[in-house]
Amino acid sequence: MKNKNNPHSQNETNKRRVLIVDDNKDFVLSLIDIMKPRDYVVETAYSAEEACKKIRDFDTHLALIDIHLGHSNGISLISEFKSANPDILCVMMTAYADIDTAIQSLHAGAYDYLRKPFEIRDLLATLDRCFEKIRLESEKSLAEEALKNRNLKLAEMNARLKMMVKSAKVVTSCHSQNELNKLLLKEFSQNMAADGGSLFLCHEDRLELAHSLDPDHVPSTIPLPLPEDSILCNVLRKRKPILIKDIKNIDEIRIKGSGWKGYNDGSLLVFPLINEKKKIIGLLSLHNKRWPPFTIQDLELGLILVSLSTEVLRSLQATESLQESESRFRTLVENIPGIVYRCEMDEDWTMHYISDMIENISGYPASDFIANRIRSFSSIIHPDDREMVSDVVHKAVKLRISFSLDYRIIDSNGNIKWIFERGQGVFAEDGKIQYLD
Repeated sequence: MKNKNNPHSQNETNKRRVLIVDDNKDFVLSLIDIMKPRDYVVETAYSAEEACKKIRDFDTHLALIDIHLGHSNGISLISEFKSANPDILCVMMTAYADIDTAIQSLHAGAYDYLRKPFEIRDLLATLDRCFEKIRLESEKSLAEEALKNRNLKLAEMNARLKMMVKSAKVVTSCHSQNELNKLLLKEFSQNMAADGGSLFLCHEDRLELAHSLDPDHVPSTIPLPLPEDSILCNVLRKRKPILIKDIKNIDEIRIKGSGWKGYNDGSLLVFPLINEKKKIIGLLSLHNKRWPPFTIQDLELGLILVSLSTEVLRSLQATESLQESESRFRTLVENIPGIVYRCEMDEDWTMHYISDMIENISGYPASDFIANRIRSFSSIIHPDDREMVSDVVHKAVKLRISFSLDYRIIDSNGNIKWIFERGQGVFAEDGKIQYLD
């Protein structure tokens, strides 16, 4: 039991503290003479009433209690003392004739007893045994408290990791970059308990705002290069996240804030989004005005989510770039006044791709020829020209040169049409033919 009114000095708080309760003052003084030179802190009480007052003012480890206190029974003090301080040890002092009463005191909650008159060595041995138990109980209590705190932290971490796994599933399910931009900030803010935040994508000459939880606080674009002493420049230059626990004291780390409206207090986290080529493709910032501020644990968990998000962002950018390229290619191909194709070097010229212009020339839709879905391309070549076409193409492939030839096809109406074709083989690294273009 800790007591603010403890009369003993601070340097005595770690010493062994004992309360002696006995109505024999001479006996009490003899105990004090034994104990004080051995660095015990001793307090005395000469009656049950005085003892009940002292126990609430004196933060004691151990009470030496005489069983007979005038008209009172010292055993009754055990419950009083335990009520005031559950950790206190009570050692009863009794005469030889009162052994049964001493045993009774053990049943009432006393830790041990001493029979009067006792030798000094018996007293000191009992005290040592008591304080060893107190030490072990204290260590046990500290260990249990540490384990409890550790379990609470593990439970908290487990809950956060579960939330992060859920966020990972949400992020990886995105189908477009715009969708991902919004979800990134939403999931980050939930995982980090953030009040606001922004996602900027990096361009050659600027940072462009992709999404913000508080758009009125940040500009839509930020010109590059940034001021050398700014937060974002620090992240771009060092290529590492930054944690600022108190924006008001930001001058202590010699970095200047952005000065954006609403970002003048609280804590801040900024993560760089780095692709597989080690290039920064974006900056994600989170702002928190609540207490407690962002922690190192927030930063470490954020890095896990950043790593996953960067991969998803890179994949979506690559996919959208590929889709854009394919769209441009298709537009180009479909406007060429001729047939563009890619096929296998087999007997039927199995098509992987053939432009829609084939329908204008043959009367058959392009989908008929893809993977010989309905007909093979060789089926519309005039029978008298098939062997010649095959010979020319195979010879060109063998010599690894381009080819050109004229041949006839038979269209869907049975009409014969002349075709001029130019193409070449596409080879794998091992030299094997892959297909014709």
